[in-house]
Amino acid sequence: MRKHFVACAAALSLSLLASPTAFAKGAIAVNKSNPNHFGFSTNRDSEREADRAANEACTGDCEIVFNFEHTCAAYAKDTDSSHYGYAHDDDEDRAKRKAKDECGHDGCEVKFSGCDR
Repeated sequence: MRKHFVACAAALSLSLLASPTAFAKGAIAVNKSNPNHFGFSTNRDSEREADRAANEACTGDCEIVFNFEHTCAAYAKDTDSSHYGYAHDDDEDRAKRKAKDECGHDGCEVKFSGCDR
């Protein structure tokens, strides 16, 4: 009985090590003084890596405004003002609509969207 338990435990341990773990994290970075400059990352292995990638894609004095995991996210910006919005949802189209609503102006357009899976 003990040998059978040890063999099962060893097999389970090996199967867990062999299966890849997907963490799928993302981030949105925005230059608060000029929201036309932003960065977006998806499908990163860690929050730190997602933050770094979003900040690298953003120009100027940027900061992370949103982290997300296993969902879709979108960033919308009004080209004629400093208004912007971001949102997430399981559905990318709904995330886009929510980001435009969050932006709050008729001129808001989705600048980027993506899904973490």
